[in-house]
Amino acid sequence: MGSRRTGRRRKAASGRSLAVVGGLSLAGVAAVALTFSGPKAPPDYRSPVDVAPAAADVPAPGTTGGADPSQTPSAGGSAAATTAPDGAAPDDAAPDDAEPATGGTVAVVLGDGLSATPAKDSAFACAAVVRRGWECRSFAAAGSGYLSRGDDGTYLDQLAKAGSLDDVGLVVVSGGGVDRTASADAARGAAERLVARAVYTFPAATIVLVPPFDTGGGSGPGGTAIRDVLRGEADGREVRFADPAGWFRDLPAVLADDGRSLTAKAASAAAQRLSAVVPAVADAG
Repeated sequence: MGSRRTGRRRKAASGRSLAVVGGLSLAGVAAVALTFSGPKAPPDYRSPVDVAPAAADVPAPGTTGGADPSQTPSAGGSAAATTAPDGAAPDDAAPDDAEPATGGTVAVVLGDGLSATPAKDSAFACAAVVRRGWECRSFAAAGSGYLSRGDDGTYLDQLAKAGSLDDVGLVVVSGGGVDRTASADAARGAAERLVARAVYTFPAATIVLVPPFDTGGGSGPGGTAIRDVLRGEADGREVRFADPAGWFRDLPAVLADDGRSLTAKAASAAAQRLSAVVPAVADAG
């Protein structure tokens, strides 16, 4: 798949930006009815969520039309651009000799609640990409995942909203912790489809893949499958894998008291570590 990505980037337009993604899952048609029957509480990342979706719950390739399994999503949605948020990674967060991206300056963040709190434009993912010179636009939402629809749809839905943006050259897919107790097959298929569609939607983009964080609830079959898929897709250049294992090793706590957001120290650590994997923007600003 690495050679295919290289070929499609050589033929792609010159615009470049960045997108970040995070996730969750559903448990079948009955679960869908229950999920949307009333207000949903944000997921608590301290304990596993019982989600074991049937195959029918996983979006089929090309469901929005077209023959390509990674068909371009429909346009829509928007998010405010950011400047450097509080708690951004320090100047030495990324190596000085990191290869810069070329083209545009927009970074799109797609993610779960950990990428959306305390606010989309000040969460760790935006902090990391802003540190590298990107203008951050975030579509992250609480409860979203590769399978879970959360507050604002699945990662595929977030990607569809980002699809109308120009100059997207970096896609960061982050999180998915609420999918960790989904079946391995369902999670694996959903992760593969998301990466394929991101590659198709933003053919000139560098893609950075961040698996679910270990927040104390265990990885579960779904989380393990997602991690394996993302690691396998990485080629070290056009598709990069940011392994969060060890990011929080020296911290007394990863999650805040609400169980749904990172502590200030954990968010700062995540921003610093992620920024070391994110390429710098060429001629930013």
